[in-house]
Amino acid sequence: MTAVTLPTWLDADVIRTVLLLSVVAILMWAYVVARFARAIVGRAAAAIVAIVLVVVLLGQRSNLEDCVRDTDCECTFVGLEVQLPDEVDRLRCG
Repeated sequence: MTAVTLPTWLDADVIRTVLLLSVVAILMWAYVVARFARAIVGRAAAAIVAIVLVVVLLGQRSNLEDCVRDTDCECTFVGLEVQLPDEVDRLRCG
């Protein structure tokens, strides 16, 4: 277990939505940088950072969705325990 706990309002549904919005924001940022950056190195660096962030965030989102869908009652996000949505928690975890 970790000493850091997430707020109770930050359940799996909220985290999944925030992750999706983060991916959209990263892609928009990468587009703006690629559009206005003069040096090819800056464009390449922005593209690499965006790709890495998107892959990591989508991987975490997928893991969280699998955890909520499966029979596991303890989900984690980047090593932190995440509270399940109320309807899932009541049905499966008692």
